Amino acid sequence: MFCKKKRDDRVEEQGEESEINFARLVFIGMKIGYREREIAHMYFGKWCDLFEEFKHMHNIEMRRQIFEKQKVTSLMDL
Repeated sequence: MFCKKKRDDRVEEQGEESEINFARLVFIGMKIGYREREIAHMYFGKWCDLFEEFKHMHNIEMRRQIFEKQKVTSLMDL
């Protein structure tokens, strides 16, 4: 009836406990283009999702790859 609240790829569910380096979180968030205040008000899950996309785009820019458009065949693929 209710949707699952936690995602499977988070650290807590993998059994690992690690310390969070807040300075690194702020630094990377500012490198992405957010202000420190915006990062402080951001949920950690959103920050992780943005960082994954940032890593993907950074690798494309460093390798100088061409963006490929994916053809959508049905609405189920979205």
